[in-house]
Amino acid sequence: MQLELARAVGHTVRPPSQLRPLKLENDHGQVKVADPDWDRVALAGLFAPFDAKNPTLAEAAAIALGRLGRRKIELDRWSRLALGLATVFTDRQVRYAAVYALAREQRAKDAPHDTEVEAALAARVTDDEPEIRAQAIAGLAKRGAIEVARKPIEDSLRDRDWRVAVEAVRALAGDHGDDAGRDAVAAALLRRWTELVRGNEADAHVVIEGEKLLAGHADRPLVIAALTALATSAPGETKVAAIARGWIECLAVAAAVRASPHPDVSALASCGHGNLPDHLRLPLVAELVSAGAGDATTRRAALRLVLVHGDARVRAAGIGALPVVWKEDAEDRAAALGTLTSALGATDSFVAGAAVDAALAIYDALPDGPSRATLDAAVVARAAVEHDVELSGSLYDLIAKQKIATGADACRAGLRGHPVRVHAAVECLRVLGEPQAVPIAEPVPPPPVDVASVINHQITWHLVTTRGEIVIALRPDVAPWNVATVVALTRKGFYDGLELHRVVPNFVAQGGDPTMTGAGGPGFSNPAEPGTARDGGGFYVGGVGMADAGRDSGGSQWFVMHSRAAYLDGRYTWIGTVRSGQKSADALLIGDRVLHATVELE
Repeated sequence: MQLELARAVGHTVRPPSQLRPLKLENDHGQVKVADPDWDRVALAGLFAPFDAKNPTLAEAAAIALGRLGRRKIELDRWSRLALGLATVFTDRQVRYAAVYALAREQRAKDAPHDTEVEAALAARVTDDEPEIRAQAIAGLAKRGAIEVARKPIEDSLRDRDWRVAVEAVRALAGDHGDDAGRDAVAAALLRRWTELVRGNEADAHVVIEGEKLLAGHADRPLVIAALTALATSAPGETKVAAIARGWIECLAVAAAVRASPHPDVSALASCGHGNLPDHLRLPLVAELVSAGAGDATTRRAALRLVLVHGDARVRAAGIGALPVVWKEDAEDRAAALGTLTSALGATDSFVAGAAVDAALAIYDALPDGPSRATLDAAVVARAAVEHDVELSGSLYDLIAKQKIATGADACRAGLRGHPVRVHAAVECLRVLGEPQAVPIAEPVPPPPVDVASVINHQITWHLVTTRGEIVIALRPDVAPWNVATVVALTRKGFYDGLELHRVVPNFVAQGGDPTMTGAGGPGFSNPAEPGTARDGGGFYVGGVGMADAGRDSGGSQWFVMHSRAAYLDGRYTWIGTVRSGQKSADALLIGDRVLHATVELE
């Protein structure tokens, strides 16, 4: 690797047989190199951004390359080689940044294996820092290269840090996994269950992630044994939080039902022993339908169960399964189309949003004719009256993708208002043959909060959750409007009783939606206030930010980080950092609640 870099800058080097190992050390980093003249190569320019003498610059350069990868811009060979070298720096931030960049790179599906990059990532699977271990495993899985570090990845299933174990589960049992890896995960789940019982609450993420990924492979003896043990152990283990017991039991039951030649979907109607409410449990029924479990009669009965439910979250899950039922026969297609068009007109925007997503899939199998015209009319009718920023943007996108000419008027109406929907409307009209200059965006009105009341104050946000208290130091100096909104809503009791509606292990836990669907807010939008590196915080472990559906569309939804996600910096609004209670934040699952929220101003 060093030899290739040296040649790239025209440096004269000896053949590999004549190179002697050497360590280059300084106050900040240590790089193992093969060429005694490597310091001159570094100074030649190519490796300068990753110079161990300037770890801050090296970290920033690697993060920047990682962002290129996130934008699907493939790195050149020399950037990869330089990043590979940076993965051995003593400075952990530089190592993390280099591994992050290599792990996040978006490569073409048919791209050949880069053995040097894979070797660099494999070496970091056993790094001293858990976030680096987790990133390295994720990177190898993404590149389809887990075989180069199979043993250490399997060992990572027992890692003391749950985030590392989650990534090992994804690597071995996910899209790039194999039967041997899934067997290893199945065996590990019972060990992680034991850790959960001992009080390591975040280990629930490892068990739940494993159950989800093993659900389609429940015909394997080890998998069956593990899922059966979890399904029978969870209900009676009172040391484990009720919501965790409910998830673990019901996911195990769902996997067993899916694997059965004659699935009894009704088994999910009673799983969880009351620990998993309908709006969390019954969508698992819709997932079974989407997975094609059972025969057509079973799927129809299961879908009816969820489509008539009183909770919009359950109905939305059923609508998401309509594309599968569409394939059954003409009678099912007619019923699915009727349900879909009705959902597009629903007063609940979450149900309508689910219908838009389902329509995308159904359009692909829908020939020209009366049925397509009916669906076109329903989409256009909703787009013409919709003002919600996220939903109207999705409708304009659907009109554009399907080239629904009758939707032009609806898209023209979107040229006024919030910038997010304006941009979607402009793209819609461009596709329909009416190119438009992007209008000057109307200013987003300031939220109805007193921003002056938080300026020059130290503010502490206390969230008492079903997993314990989380204490967050808010930063009004960085995001005054968003912090003022959090303060105002908290004082009104807005957050009390709201569920966490989104949890992505080793990424974020998210709440603050009054509808608890992910589609709701306080009825107004906040301006985006993304911070900079000089603000001294960001989206590291414990970082707290505001969710949005596009710039200047955030409201009340907040999220807390499980681990660093550098690509969020500069894009999302960072409002503060967890001061205490990170273990409670890590333990949160979908369905956990904020029992009570308060703020203190000094």
